[in-house]
Amino acid sequence: MVNAPSTDSVLVVPVNSDRIPQSIKSIGLENVVVEQKGSVATGNIDRNAVIPKFDLPVDGSFKATAIKLWSIKQPHMRALHLEWIAFFVCFLGWFAIPAMITTIKKDLKLSKDQVVNANTLGVAGTVFARVAMGPVCDKWGPRYGQGALLVLCSFPIFLAGLVQDYSGFLAIRFFISLVGAAFVPTQYHMSFMFSKNVVGSANAIAAGWGNMGGGATQLLMPLLLSAFIAGGYSQHLAWRYAMIIPGLMVFVVGIAVVLFTRDLPLGQYRKLERTGMKEKSGMVKPVKIALADYRTYIFMLQYAVCFGVELTVDSTFAEYYAEEFHLEKVTAGAIASAFGLMNLFSRATGGMISDWAAIRGGMRARLWVMWVGLALEGVFLVIFSRMTNLAASIVFMLIFSYFCQASCGTTFGVVPFLNPAGLGAISGFIGAGGNIGAIATLQLFKAQHYNNAYSILGCIVFGVSFFLSLVRFPELGKASLWSKGDFEKGIGHLALEPSSCRSGTAFLDSNDITLPVSGKDVVSAHGAKDVSTVHKDGNLSRVDLVSTKEVHLGGMAGSKKAQVSMRIT
Repeated sequence: MVNAPSTDSVLVVPVNSDRIPQSIKSIGLENVVVEQKGSVATGNIDRNAVIPKFDLPVDGSFKATAIKLWSIKQPHMRALHLEWIAFFVCFLGWFAIPAMITTIKKDLKLSKDQVVNANTLGVAGTVFARVAMGPVCDKWGPRYGQGALLVLCSFPIFLAGLVQDYSGFLAIRFFISLVGAAFVPTQYHMSFMFSKNVVGSANAIAAGWGNMGGGATQLLMPLLLSAFIAGGYSQHLAWRYAMIIPGLMVFVVGIAVVLFTRDLPLGQYRKLERTGMKEKSGMVKPVKIALADYRTYIFMLQYAVCFGVELTVDSTFAEYYAEEFHLEKVTAGAIASAFGLMNLFSRATGGMISDWAAIRGGMRARLWVMWVGLALEGVFLVIFSRMTNLAASIVFMLIFSYFCQASCGTTFGVVPFLNPAGLGAISGFIGAGGNIGAIATLQLFKAQHYNNAYSILGCIVFGVSFFLSLVRFPELGKASLWSKGDFEKGIGHLALEPSSCRSGTAFLDSNDITLPVSGKDVVSAHGAKDVSTVHKDGNLSRVDLVSTKEVHLGGMAGSKKAQVSMRIT
C-alpha cells in the first residue's frame, strides 16, 4: 500500500452497485467520499488515503500490464510461476507411463494395438475433465480448481503400481488422464492476472513451461526406472516404484497452489464475493455462452491440430525412435524428450509474437501469426516423416516441434478475446479440443506405420489451418484474417499509477477506466480526440475512432497533468 498524492484527486473503482462503501474499504481505501456513476464508483481521495500497490504496473482491473519473470511476488508472478509448475508436474504424472512403455509393454504382455488403445484412453479422460474444469473455475476460482484436481489425480498415479493386467492398465490410464485438465485453470488464472497487452505472453509462458514436463518425463522416468533396476529391483517392480515419484510431486504442488496463490489480483473468490467486489458466478451461463459461439468450435479444431498433435507425439516418439532407429530406451527417451523440452521457449515465443503482432496489426495480425504457425507445423511434420537418417530426423523433429508448440501459444493469444463472460468454459472446451485431436490422430497409428501416420497427420494439420479464415470478431469491428475491421484498434488496457499514466487502447473494459479525471463523462473527461461514439456492450465500452491512429488522453495524474498518446493499430 502507498500514500496517495497530497493534493485531492479522483479514483475510479469498479464495484458492485449495492456494496460501494464496503467494496472501497475491502481493497484498502480509506477517507474516500464515494459517488456512484453507473457501474463505477468515483471516490474523492484526500491526502491521507491509500491505494493498493503491486510489484508490477496494473490496469484498472488490477491485471498486470508487464511480466517480470524473476519475481515470485504476489499476486501476478506468484500465480504465473506456480501455475506453470502445476502444469509441469501434471505432465510428469500424465506421461510417466508412456515414457516407460517399452518395459511396461513387456511386463504386462501388451500388443501394439493394446498400447494404442491405452494411449487413447490416456487422453480421453482429459476431454471430459477439461470441459468440466472451465465451469469449476468460473464458479470456485482457479486456485481451488487446480489444487483439488492435482491432489485427487495424485492417487491414481500412486495406484498405477498395482496394475496386473490389460484391463487394469486401461482403467489407470483413463483416471490418470484427468490430470491433463490442469491446463484450464492455468490459462484461466493467467487471463485474470495479466492485462490484454501481455496476456498472450503470460498464457504461453505458463502453458509452454508446463508443457516442458512432457519432455522432462521422457528423460526423467527412464532414468528413474534404470536407477531402481540398478538398486536391485526387477523390471516388474522398478517401473511400479518409479510411479511414486511423479505422484508425490503432483500432490505437493496441488497443495502449494491452494496455499500460496490468489484467485484474482485483489484476493480470493469467496472474500471478493462477500464484499461485493465480484458478482457470484454460476456454472451454467458460461457453458451456454461457450456453446453458442461458433468460434469455440473452430478454435477447438485448431487446437486439436497443435496441442492434440503434441500429445500424440508425446505418446509415440519414444517408441518410434526405439523401433525405427533401433535405439536403447534411455537413448530413445532422451531424443523424444527434446520435443517437449522445446517448450522452454517455443510456446512462449508464440504468445509473445502474437502480442507483438497485435500492437502493429490488431486482431488480424494475431490471426495471421496463428495461421502461419499451423501451416508450417503441417509442412515440417510431413518432411520429418520422410527422414530415414537419425541426425536429419532429429533436426526436422526440432523444427516441427517449434511450430507445433508456438501454434499452441498463438492460439491462446487469441482465445482470451473470444468472450470474457464465458472465458472459463470457452478455455475448457478449446482445451478439450486438443485432447479430442489426440484421440483421433492416435487411431492413425493402428493402421499405419509410424512414418505414414506422421505424414498423413501433417497433411491434416495443413488443411485444418484454413478453417481459421472463417473466424470473425464483430466486437472488434468484424476483424478477421482478411479484414482489419470497420475501424482500426489496439488491444490492451488503459493503465494508471498514482503519478503516471501508461499506454492504453480503444477497447476498454468498463472497470478499466482509471485515468484520474473528474467532472465529465468518461470520453470527454479523457480528452479523447476523433471519437464518434461510445458503445456499451456487456462489460465492454467500445470507442469508435474516426480517421486517426492516435488518440490523446488528457487529465490529472495525482498532482501532475498527464498526456497519454494511445496508438491504435
